[in-house]
Amino acid sequence: MDSVHSFGISLSNKELIKQIELWFRKRNPKHVKMLRNDQPSQDPDDDYQVVFEIVFEPHDSRRARIELWLTESGNIGLGIEQRRRVARALDLQSTSPRFAGGFEPMKVPYQAIEKFLDLVADGRLAMRYVVVPLFGILYSMPSLQLAEIENLKEIGFPVSDCLMTAESPHVLTKTLRYEPW
Repeated sequence: MDSVHSFGISLSNKELIKQIELWFRKRNPKHVKMLRNDQPSQDPDDDYQVVFEIVFEPHDSRRARIELWLTESGNIGLGIEQRRRVARALDLQSTSPRFAGGFEPMKVPYQAIEKFLDLVADGRLAMRYVVVPLFGILYSMPSLQLAEIENLKEIGFPVSDCLMTAESPHVLTKTLRYEPW
């Protein structure tokens, strides 16, 4: 079954891709391009098969990079910004391809994905991080305002897996704010 649930309606992967493409055309971002891949590479250690990948690729490191993966069973995975891009935005060195946040493929309502993409495209996403001299980035985690996180949680977005509140106090944590797409 290759479907994603939205507003109680089941969307096939093809319909979901069309919805995301329509969303992107309506937003018409000036600083980000949408890349599609219908033959993504597979990780032999994964217990799922990715059948489609969408990457929102910014022209520069001042805007957040987002990846979406669709599986054969209709689950959605999300990658939020790569650590090497965070390092580049901070004038640091890193070769880590790891994501700063995100989640493995799971059932997520399309409405929640679209709302998250709206927040990113509007420049609402920030990156909380800790840098250790001579080591580099010790920790990074995408963040939004508490009200935005609560709103996402209400519509089925798995916030605990990939976001922290911008208001979370920590002495060593600094914030990198992303610009609108």
